[in-house]
Parts: sequence; structure tokens; C-alpha cells
Amino acid sequence: MMTQGDEVFIQMTDNTAEVGSEYSVFSLGKMITHPQTNKKIGYQVTWRGQVQLTAAHEQVYSGTITRAVGEITRGTILLAIPEQQTTIILQRAQQPLDGYIIAAHPEKLTFAQHDICYIDKGSDDGLAIGNMLTIVRPRNASDLALQDRDIILPDTLLGRAVVINTDRSVATALILKSSEAIHRGDLIYTEMN
Repeated sequence: MMTQGDEVFIQMTDNTAEVGSEYSVFSLGKMITHPQTNKKIGYQVTWRGQVQLTAAHEQVYSGTITRAVGEITRGTILLAIPEQQTTIILQRAQQPLDGYIIAAHPEKLTFAQHDICYIDKGSDDGLAIGNMLTIVRPRNASDLALQDRDIILPDTLLGRAVVINTDRSVATALILKSSEAIHRGDLIYTEMN
């Protein structure tokens, strides 16, 4: 296990790597499946810190771990640090979308205000950074209420979130507020007003 300040050796396939460059360090987690369909979505990755390249050698680079927020082990993944968007402008969704929360931090079973979650809709679906989301859970009528009739109850409002990053088929959202614990499999929909 390695942590902040440790010296490491790095094999790079990136031809643009230069001494002084910084990279984000990620660990590969479990396979994520869709909570409703069980379809494989991909592997969850968790940000563990940053490393800076300090020297180039014949087959490897030397580097220093400049930031560590979790366990860093041999074989972790390095990715170039993308330019960060520091301001998110709220914008209406272009179309109504609904989907599911598919994951959040791997060490959490429930999610709440200020947590990051991942949803099964992305830019190909029309989702954009700044779109507001409502998080709900279907409410089931009791057997007594269902006697001799078919009652559909309104969903339980769990919270609100804003999309902070999109990929083609998934998006990252920040939960802004929550009234109850939020779980993997809870429903989301875009706010049109």
C-alpha cells in the first residue's frame, strides 16, 4: 500500500507523458449491473489520489504521490487529469427523461445530501451538465387498500440532484438535498420547469 509522499515507478503507454505531468490515480472496483435489468454496465472506478512524474528512465518513469485519499496499490490505473469545470450553470432538460441510480461511492449503502451518485442516462439520451433531477421511489399500496380496486399511489419524493458530468450512456450527479435515505435502484427524472 502506498500513500502521499511515496516514490513510485510507473509504466506509461502514453507517448505524451512528460516529467512534471500529473495524473489521477484510480482503483478498479466491482462490476456494476443495472438494478432493474441486471445488464452489465461497466466497472466502478474510485479516485484514490494524484501522482506527479519526477524522472524518465529507459522503461519506466519515477513519480511521487502528491495526494492520497484512499488506499493506493500496485496496478492502479492512471488517467490524465481533465480540465475541471468549476462552475455549473443550471439548465432545463431538453426532453423528459427518467432512469435509475446505478451506483454511488462503493463503501456506502445509502446516499444523502452532498453525495455523488451515478445514473443510467447520459449525453446520448439528451442529459446535460446542469440538468436538475428529482429522485423518487414508488410507493406501494397495502393489501387492505388494494381490496376490490386498483390504487396507484404517488411516488415518495426522496431528493433533488444536479448533473455534474456526462458520458455517452451514464452521468454523474451531486445530491443537493434528500428527505430520506437514497438507494441504488431509486428512480430519477429530469425537471422540466
